[in-house]
Amino acid sequence: MYARYVRRADCGFRIGVDIFPKPQIMGFLLHELVPLELETRYKEIWKKEATKTDKDCMHLTMPKYSFEIKTSSHPTRVFGNRSYAQKSSGSRKSSTLYQRE
Repeated sequence: MYARYVRRADCGFRIGVDIFPKPQIMGFLLHELVPLELETRYKEIWKKEATKTDKDCMHLTMPKYSFEIKTSSHPTRVFGNRSYAQKSSGSRKSSTLYQRE
């Protein structure tokens, strides 16, 4: 059964053309696939989150380029994670944020 779905996916189903996932599903996929893709293509530069204190995408040679992936299901806005407004206990991820508009 699994192989049947893999073959179908290889036939070129496209998000936004053949399937229309809810925004939360797209957020989950981006959160999982972007770090995996970077780590797979550029093992010497990128790794995906391994510990609670890691960012989603960790830049191994220049940590300032490490980043978190945040998504929103709102049609026009991306809201910050409220946990970034809280005082840190020291064992959390750095809260430096970059937003692409």
